[in-house]
Amino acid sequence: MSQDGAYGPEFKVDYYGSGDKFNPIDHNYDFHTFPQRVGWELNDSTSVLTKNGELSNDRILDFNQFLQSWLFFGLLATVLCDPKWDPEDFILDQNTSIHTKNLPDYLTRWEERESNDQTHKGRIARTLRMIKAEVALIKAQKIVLKYCSSEEEKDTIKGPEAVDPHLSLALMVLGETLTNAKSKIVERVGFNVRGWHGDANEGWGTPSCVIKKMEESGWCKRTIYMLRGQLRSHVRHSIFDRGILLIAETQATSLLSVYKVHTFDATFKGHDKCTWEACILKSTGDDGKYKTKHHPTCVSHGNPEGQGCRMIGPEIEGMNGVVQIIEDGYVPLLEHRKVKLNGKDDWEVYPIRRQKFQDYATISHVWADGYGNPFTNKLWQCQLEFFFSLLDTTIPAKMPSLKCKLFWIDTLVIPVDKKYEVQRKKAIEQINDVFTSAKYTIVVDNALTEMSSGDNYESTAMKILASGWMRRLWTLQEAYLSKRLLFAFKGKDVRNLDDLEEMYPQASHILTSNIPTTARNYFHNLLGGDRKNRIHEVPTANNYALLASIWRAAQWRVGRREHETLALATMLNLDYRDRPAFARVGLPTDITTTLKKSEHHDLEAMMKELWLLLDETSPGSIPSGIIFLPGKRMTTPGFGWAPESWMSGQKVDYPDPLSTMVSAAKLDRDKGLLVQYPGILLHAQNPNSILGTSQKPIQFPVDSTLLEFYEVEHADRSEVAKGTFLERALDLAIILCRPKPRDLAEIALLVEIRREITQRGIGIQGSSKTYEVFIVRRVKIKRVTGLGQLSEWMGYVHQASHEDDKFICGELLDSDQKWYVDGYPNPIAPSIRPPASALPTILEQPREVSIPILDAEASGNKQSWLGGLSSIQKLMFQRTAHKSQMGETGNEISSLEARNGVDSDQFGVGKSPKRSQTIA
Repeated sequence: MSQDGAYGPEFKVDYYGSGDKFNPIDHNYDFHTFPQRVGWELNDSTSVLTKNGELSNDRILDFNQFLQSWLFFGLLATVLCDPKWDPEDFILDQNTSIHTKNLPDYLTRWEERESNDQTHKGRIARTLRMIKAEVALIKAQKIVLKYCSSEEEKDTIKGPEAVDPHLSLALMVLGETLTNAKSKIVERVGFNVRGWHGDANEGWGTPSCVIKKMEESGWCKRTIYMLRGQLRSHVRHSIFDRGILLIAETQATSLLSVYKVHTFDATFKGHDKCTWEACILKSTGDDGKYKTKHHPTCVSHGNPEGQGCRMIGPEIEGMNGVVQIIEDGYVPLLEHRKVKLNGKDDWEVYPIRRQKFQDYATISHVWADGYGNPFTNKLWQCQLEFFFSLLDTTIPAKMPSLKCKLFWIDTLVIPVDKKYEVQRKKAIEQINDVFTSAKYTIVVDNALTEMSSGDNYESTAMKILASGWMRRLWTLQEAYLSKRLLFAFKGKDVRNLDDLEEMYPQASHILTSNIPTTARNYFHNLLGGDRKNRIHEVPTANNYALLASIWRAAQWRVGRREHETLALATMLNLDYRDRPAFARVGLPTDITTTLKKSEHHDLEAMMKELWLLLDETSPGSIPSGIIFLPGKRMTTPGFGWAPESWMSGQKVDYPDPLSTMVSAAKLDRDKGLLVQYPGILLHAQNPNSILGTSQKPIQFPVDSTLLEFYEVEHADRSEVAKGTFLERALDLAIILCRPKPRDLAEIALLVEIRREITQRGIGIQGSSKTYEVFIVRRVKIKRVTGLGQLSEWMGYVHQASHEDDKFICGELLDSDQKWYVDGYPNPIAPSIRPPASALPTILEQPREVSIPILDAEASGNKQSWLGGLSSIQKLMFQRTAHKSQMGETGNEISSLEARNGVDSDQFGVGKSPKRSQTIA
């Protein structure tokens, strides 16, 4: 909710009247039974609303009228429980529209009521009120997400159940505001009841009307997409439920806020051809080549001949030139000096050798803004004059201690001429030292320099978050390495990041909005906390947490893939000089030619070297949660767990797998990544029934009580049609990102077990198992309740002998189960397939199968007494019996391979090795 309680004139929300008005004083009006009273039935399992056929049409509220009465007025009354409740406080303009201008007063009174009564009786009453509020908020959120949110994963609901976009926005903003206020009150009054805090809050959805307005205003579609992802990325409010971090997300409110702070002084030009997948705005001329731009204030701005402005750059060659300075092992800094040019006073820039403890500033920019030059180390005079005014006048006027005469900018001091390839690489290797040693870094972004910074924390923070500078990978490492970070806004408006962050505690204290907390995404995406620790040399508690932070910050950045590993290695101060895969990396620009297909293999080799460098330099630094992340994965054996790129640009799953980690991962170059996570073994006669090519979720129990069922479905639509491996897979399992999934779908991995390792200590009878697995696909898993799935599952039990049965059971594993995780070997391009001994195919590894293939005699002998066992017992016995047979003969494997049409010698591999390996 905006702090003035208004949605803005462009988002006016009509008042539909309330026919049968929600009245909390009347005990007949309960929030949970209200839908039935006005002609609607709610399916609690699916959140589907249908008309009640028992009521006449004249008694059934119109859908928009019903939702407004129930989820706006009804939710307000139920959550606030205010004795002074009056629905007229939220209606204006002669009963034509609704608003929330009076909500701050209600929230203040709510906090006062909960804080004042500290008696035992009062605490019990408060606990019950908070639980009732949480239950109502969770139910309302599910309805709003289903009917009001505009998501790329689902189709828009049309027809009688279509919700007015402005009403949808109002319901989302109200829900997020009440959720945020409740979280803050909980923190302040000390309410703490395990399991009743709602730690699974994904925000209340994406408002289509705000997205539409942003597009109409000329916003880049790619920027909108990234903002949607960032603002839904589990913004955390610092409340703990005995170790469980509570979440108060405000995606709809934040999108509305970021749109409104850009309404008055922001202009968006040149993005009309951008797509959701890519921003194609580049600084190019009519010939398609990169064009160094003039500053908007230049007298020759827009003049193709550049009359009145000249190109200026430092001396590159010669004894005092940039190249020689780099050759001598120094960092070239720049100084502007007054000179006589054609008899007139003028100035030039001169390179000098950086000395110890010398003050200088670095300039951070993006090439798309026109501050680069791939052809020569020069910039337009007007650009340099703008930089000098910042360094010599604007910044010292506000921060006298930061005056610097010397500066560094990549465009002028990293040689671009091909004959200086060696010196260019050395200059790039200096970047870490350049930024860590600089007195400050000034950020120059074209959009920011055209806007005022704003008069409050969230306004400034939202503008930085939405800037083009925040979208580049190179600028991330420049920000992380800088001691001080300044942002140039319009005119003489310059903001210091440290000063801005001092405003956050007070800004985030208000009950009416969580926008400051959401806006602080910019700070986290600049690795703010980790950056402070680096500056003050505070030891990192664990290296994998730092890597997780860098991943979160990098995933919404863009840049050329061939520069990605170099930027990351530079930021992490990894010594990559003796790594051949890095040898072909050049100058980080946006205008290099597109990679040839044959060079894409080099990208993966570079990424592999990066992971190896991390593991060698800092063992235990790889975050185990990385196995759950979306996007394409590497195909190199032993690295199939690793994403192809850190710049995934994909939304964060629930729960954030990088936040649920309890230990670091260990890298094994052959087996994959060793992680510890809970899991579920899946037992099924027909493995292809486990998702296969079907979009329909599967359900299964995990013990003989049949009281706990789980539902699993595809996490990514793009993988629904991929059934290649599932059609041939035998043993399948699910790796969970945390124990005991709840009723909100959680991200998990469906994997194929290719080998089982049994480990035990000398003289100890107990043993543990480690599974070597291939990733099949990402899935979502949730707990389901009710009798429907039980009756359906029992139906599968009765037809379990059918070839196409869907009889599936689960077997829960310990929370510290160990897994070696890898991806499937690439079945394409046999010319580059590794030797057979190094890369066995998925069907050449023996494994335990869910239902063994027995010969006729064995089957007949066991049939007589197996009939007396329950279906689950039969399944478990057959699985165990098959294990023992596997040690005696390989007939079952041969039979299985034949049934799948696979020759065991197809890839030149001999007999399969044993299924399990015992390590004493």
